[in-house]
Parts: sequence; structure tokens; C-alpha cells
Amino acid sequence: MKKANFFAKLSVIVGLICGLPLLSIADVNIYICSTASATLNYVGGHTLVAGDRVIWQEFDGADNPIGAGPVELTYTSSLTDVALTLSAASDITTLGSHFYKAYVLSANPANCSGDLSDEVEIYRLPDLILDLTPLISSYCAEASGTTAESVITASTTTQESHVLPTDVLLAYNWSATKDGIAVTPISSIGTAQTNNTGGLSLTNTFTMNATGVGEYSFSATVAYPSQSASGITIKGGGAANSNTPAVVTVTPKPGKPTITVD
Repeated sequence: MKKANFFAKLSVIVGLICGLPLLSIADVNIYICSTASATLNYVGGHTLVAGDRVIWQEFDGADNPIGAGPVELTYTSSLTDVALTLSAASDITTLGSHFYKAYVLSANPANCSGDLSDEVEIYRLPDLILDLTPLISSYCAEASGTTAESVITASTTTQESHVLPTDVLLAYNWSATKDGIAVTPISSIGTAQTNNTGGLSLTNTFTMNATGVGEYSFSATVAYPSQSASGITIKGGGAANSNTPAVVTVTPKPGKPTITVD
């Protein structure tokens, strides 16, 4: 006899793998970078029995089925049998939003069909590109010139010039060498701008005010940091190194002259 409804709702747990531990969060939107995968797990009200099938399908923003077609996974003895793993490298290659739903078909011979789940949105983030630009390439030591500092700006652009959602955070990290030797801590030669934790920031600066004579070479990285907003949004990974270093030279102050009279 056919049951009226296997479940009122199919909940989905999404695990994000992008340099982060597996996370279990119900009914979420997930942002993933190009090195990530996401696993959708059935945790619905209907207790699966051997032979039950979970059907996964991608939908577009207008709620139309898209992609190569539904993926049918058969339950044997574990919920991992019907978990759908999606790789950003092969399954979610298009930047932007991807929507997934699922439903259950009962074991043969009945083949009863359950209701569609609510959708889960997986947002594929673009790769990042980072460039550094020094305000000036040299200044005089000991404030002996008109300028005694240089501001280096890190500017982030994105794969395919994709416009990032405004709630996505970016984290910048700076490093430097002096005459080829690592500067530790980097705060000894200047101040890095604090990362913005309130929203998207496509630029970050380091203000160099070192007085020691030498050649300073700056590098930086930018990444999507691990982030949780009210426990429902996770992002992380996708780090990019600066394309080329930014070099600033501190030149020596001229020595005090000695005057002779002939």
C-alpha cells in the first residue's frame, strides 16, 4: 500500500572541504572555492531501507532541472550510500549559484515517490588574483628627504572578472624581506591594514616606514577566510599569492660634508 508522504521535508547536510574540517549544517548556503568539494547527505524524516533510492537533481534559478540529469543513489546499509559529493573541479565548474534538491523513491516493487526537498544553494567562488603596487619605489633613510614612507597597495581581482557577493570576506597576509633576509616581525618595518570583517574589501595596504638602508621586497596573499554568519554560511580557502613582489629601496642619508679652505 502506498504511503501518502514519506517525509515532510528532506534536510540536507553540506560538508565543505577547502582546507577546513568537515562541517554538518542543515539547510544552508555554502560558498566553495576551486579546490573544494561539497557533500550533500540525506538526513530526512523517512528512515531509508535497503533498496530505497535518493534522487539528486540540480536546478537553475528559475527552478528548472538542469545538468546531465538526476543522480540516483541506492541505499544499502549506510547513509553514505546516498550521499552526493560534488567537486568544484569537475561538477560545479561554473561560477556563481548552483541549486540542488532531492527526493526518495521507495524500494521496488512499490516505487513510491516522496516530496522534493527544499533547495540547497552552493555558490562557486572565483579564483583570486593579487597585484601589489608601491606608492613610491624609494625614499631616504632617517627622514632625510621629503618622504619617509611608502604605502604598498594589494589589489584583488577575480577569475573572469566575476563580481563577488558583498558579504564575502577576504583576508590579506603580508611578508617582506630586507636584502633577501626575511623580516620578522613585519610590524618592525611598518603597519598592515586590519582585515575588514564587516564586508568585502578588494584592497589592503601596508605602510612601510623602515629607516634602515636596504632593499625591501614585499609579498602578500589573499584568501577566503573560514567564516560563519549566524551558523549558516561557511567560506574558506582559495588563497592566491601576489603575482610579483613590490620593491622599495631605502637609500642612505648623505654624510656630513667637511669644508676646507685653500
